Amino acid sequence: MVLDQAATSALRTEVGGEHRYLLLLSHMRSYSSLLAHVLGSSPEVNGYGETLLRYKLPLDLWRLRREIRRSTGRPLRGPWLLDKVLHNTIKPLDRWVERDRLRALIFLRQPEPTLRSVLTLAQADDPRSAMRDPQKCCDYYVSRLHRLREDGERLGGGALYLDAAALIQRPHAVLGAVGSWLGLHEPLAPSYEVGSRSGEVGFGDPSRNIRAGRILAAEATTVRPDLRLPADIVAEAEAAYRRCRTTLLQHCASRPDLLV
Repeated sequence: MVLDQAATSALRTEVGGEHRYLLLLSHMRSYSSLLAHVLGSSPEVNGYGETLLRYKLPLDLWRLRREIRRSTGRPLRGPWLLDKVLHNTIKPLDRWVERDRLRALIFLRQPEPTLRSVLTLAQADDPRSAMRDPQKCCDYYVSRLHRLREDGERLGGGALYLDAAALIQRPHAVLGAVGSWLGLHEPLAPSYEVGSRSGEVGFGDPSRNIRAGRILAAEATTVRPDLRLPADIVAEAEAAYRRCRTTLLQHCASRPDLLV
């Protein structure tokens, strides 16, 4: 691929250190779209969704800037560039930037509500999705948590761990802690801007809740109430969750008000 002069200049700027990177590292149906929207509504944060960039090359740092500008429809306005990573096919971005230019929020949702949410979404929206199978959902969840354990061990104090449910149960406390840890000058609010790509499949949460523009109570669930999971699948996912959460709490920064 041949870069034009503007792209070459932008790539040199990125490698040289103009921006900082904020990664949301989690799994599907973890309220990651919600947190991305809240953060992306801060004037200090650019981006509010999932770019699916693989970060195989330093060039992807420039592509991240481009994708964020396309999704927001405006120039970059603050020091942080946000991306959401929910899949193991995406390489660690920290291979290409200095550790002091990168922060990660790592968060886990408990397995049973996660798997039920993934299944509900797949069964409602995509008849060809492998995620219609409970065992496939579990396989994804377990493998993803294994990768998140590795991420947490590698990033150490450069990552902040929180329980995903805390964002719903104690939004003001969680957002206050996250904003303080990132050094944001303005407090994060539980309301957020709804962008042109909010609710778009492949960019984030496609359910109607994300377009509410605020953090909703736990009762506002879109999960089918009649959906049940086999006990052996729940047990496998629970074991992976306990291992991963224990490792993350050992290696990453955290606070009691981020846990449930």
